[in-house]
Amino acid sequence: LSSEQKEIDRTTMSNSITDGIHSAVKSEEDEETFQMDIPMDNETRFLPSKQRFLWGSLKAAAVVTISMVVASLVTAKVVSNMNAKQAQKDLNSRTRTRRPHGLTLAADMDVYPDYEGELLPRGRVTVRFEEDDHEFLVRYQLDGVEADCESCGVHIHEGLSCKEHNLVLGHLYNTSIFGDDDASDPWAMSDSPSVFRSTDEGVASDAFVMSNGIGHEATMGRALVIHASDGTRIGCGLLHNPWTMNVMKAEIGPYPDGGSNPVVGLGNVLLSPSGTVQAVALDDGVLMFHAMMEGLEPNCVKCGVHIHEGVESCDDADVIGDHWFETLETVDRIDPWATEKSTYSTDENGKADHRFYVYNGYDYEDNLDHVIVVHGQDGTRIGCGVLKLTEFFH
Repeated sequence: LSSEQKEIDRTTMSNSITDGIHSAVKSEEDEETFQMDIPMDNETRFLPSKQRFLWGSLKAAAVVTISMVVASLVTAKVVSNMNAKQAQKDLNSRTRTRRPHGLTLAADMDVYPDYEGELLPRGRVTVRFEEDDHEFLVRYQLDGVEADCESCGVHIHEGLSCKEHNLVLGHLYNTSIFGDDDASDPWAMSDSPSVFRSTDEGVASDAFVMSNGIGHEATMGRALVIHASDGTRIGCGLLHNPWTMNVMKAEIGPYPDGGSNPVVGLGNVLLSPSGTVQAVALDDGVLMFHAMMEGLEPNCVKCGVHIHEGVESCDDADVIGDHWFETLETVDRIDPWATEKSTYSTDENGKADHRFYVYNGYDYEDNLDHVIVVHGQDGTRIGCGVLKLTEFFH
């Protein structure tokens, strides 16, 4: 208990004892009143009035004291439980906010756009910050890179995409700290630590500490590039939070032309598709979907929801195209969207809440910004949305 609580308990106890004595004895001269106020047993009945007065006072004080002790113990237990709960909440809060992975970014490497050499770089590069300062640890685990390389570059670039060379841009660094001329570029300096060394089998695994004047938040989503010894860009990957996965979400609306020509489902039912379709690109390339929609055909069974070739917009039905999946020259691949796996079903109110998995041969970045098309029972395209980056999957 706190000192204030203890002082309150002592004051309350003193007042209670005084009140008990006063209520037990109104006046030594008023014998009848005194005898009525104090319950007497056989032992106290034959005592002189003064002794009965003292005995009654002591009994009253004892009762009050015991009551106060019990109350104090109960209060102490309640306060102890409250303190324990608060301590646990504080511990949980510290555990959540001090995760060791909270300022980690990771890039999964792939071949650089338009690179036509023989190298096939793969692997992961992680970038770990201490709080959100400008110094960070770079850990690389690569294979398929140039063999026996002593100073091949590992650099973070300004670009937010690895799809095209002109989107990767130049090195990312704070020009107000380092200067804006090429000689001040911390990634290009002769003594820059931002290099990897490889084995005779083209495998590289090590780490280095780097500073470019840019913090964790400003580095999120940037392109990380690996180079050959002659400076050729051979690999690229986007730095993302590895603990939130690669999550995409499409906001579903009516298929284009539905404004002037309302979307009609089976049985000439007017439809108003809405909701979301989320997709997570897992480590093995499989896409995990969660479709939560309404305004669809009632009691639709295994109706299709597919990624299509179109990108960025649902405004023009002519550019949405067919199913989006990787075709292989050596194998006659079956369209993964034509199976019953990539479907949803609705209740009698036209609502759907369904999960499924699909592998279309493309990774997270190659599926991002593509169009999701929702089909009716007879295959009619009734809904559309564009897969955009999001942070949460549910």
